[in-house]
Amino acid sequence: MTCNLVISPIGDHSVHRTWIEGPDTPNFDLFLLYYGNGSDPVQPGAKFYVRRKGFKWEHVHYVAEEHFASLQHYDRIWCPDDDIACDTAGVNLLFELFEHYQLKLAQPAIAKGDFSFRGLTQRRGNILRYTPYVEVMCPIFTREAFFQVKPTFLENRSGWGLDWIWPKHFAKHEMAIIDKVGIHHTGPLGKGEHYQHLAALGIDPYRDFDETVARHGGIDWSLHRAMLRGNLRMKRVKDPTDGRSWLERLRDHIQWMQQKRSAA
Repeated sequence: MTCNLVISPIGDHSVHRTWIEGPDTPNFDLFLLYYGNGSDPVQPGAKFYVRRKGFKWEHVHYVAEEHFASLQHYDRIWCPDDDIACDTAGVNLLFELFEHYQLKLAQPAIAKGDFSFRGLTQRRGNILRYTPYVEVMCPIFTREAFFQVKPTFLENRSGWGLDWIWPKHFAKHEMAIIDKVGIHHTGPLGKGEHYQHLAALGIDPYRDFDETVARHGGIDWSLHRAMLRGNLRMKRVKDPTDGRSWLERLRDHIQWMQQKRSAA
């Protein structure tokens, strides 16, 4: 039995099929929660399936509470948004690297699509970078870490601010951005179904953020700015199999520096 689980609430425009369509065989099971209004888009590859309304971290908390016994069979749990595209080989590698480097909280790097924090975008040539911050978009936890931060899942309905609380529970060497795996964020930043539903309920994510982090002692705003701009220095593990030519490396470096300057 696999020891890896993917938990994801999915809507009618979900791209979760990319995770299981190959070309490799998944080394993980799927737990899908459908919150849409159409016919059930259940996949044959989903081991667990629930149809219910709510927001992402409410769904994840529900799984932690109501399916506690099932989760005890898994050592690692990935919780991506349903607009995160990644092929099966990439998801498999994410779990493998997370285990190999004995991480407790991590995320794949953002290789394509909209992003909030430039520091989370992919840096080719690395296996990973140790980070003080992991975003709510697609975090991966050990089972123990997942249940350690479970009380935060119901802090608010938007999910904003949870990712600034989680790092308070772990050491620097236990958290990383896994650059070897790059995901595609296919949805528009801050404009998807999630935000439409929040707006309909009169929920302000910015207020959620301020109130949530205040309850937990605030955050380091200089760190927040550095992550936004992508200029935070992080300890990294280089990829010994990096096959880029010196010209490709130079081009990547120039592009990265230009992005940093534009964000400053």
